[in-house]
Amino acid sequence: MLKHLGSLAIASSLLAAGEVALAFHNRRFDSDCICVAECLKTVPQSNGQIAGQFRFIKCLKGPARAAIYLKVRFLPNDKRSPPEMPTVGSKWILFIPKAIPDKDGFLLTHPGPDGAVEWNDTTEGVFSEVIQKPI
Repeated sequence: MLKHLGSLAIASSLLAAGEVALAFHNRRFDSDCICVAECLKTVPQSNGQIAGQFRFIKCLKGPARAAIYLKVRFLPNDKRSPPEMPTVGSKWILFIPKAIPDKDGFLLTHPGPDGAVEWNDTTEGVFSEVIQKPI
């Protein structure tokens, strides 16, 4: 849904930008770490989760990662749509509620589509606006 903002009509883009802004506003408070990372590899798992390896690009909130590569697990959400499978080479804003890896070394995102939004010119602008607004 949010992945294809560039190809939508202007009215749809404005609605989607508002949706992105709301997601950013909500997630900026309940995420220990928000970062931009490039997808290097994804692996669907039998339990509905998606595991992936990402190259860290920049930290938008939280502790700066010492690691260049991040192992990330996208959690499904039964009430909403499952997480979107990132394509190799795409860049994503990852919303990580706890910046501590699990026992397998994976950082866990928020469940469902709340865990990641594709990073592009539209989402970068919206995120910059939201993060600069006072609380």
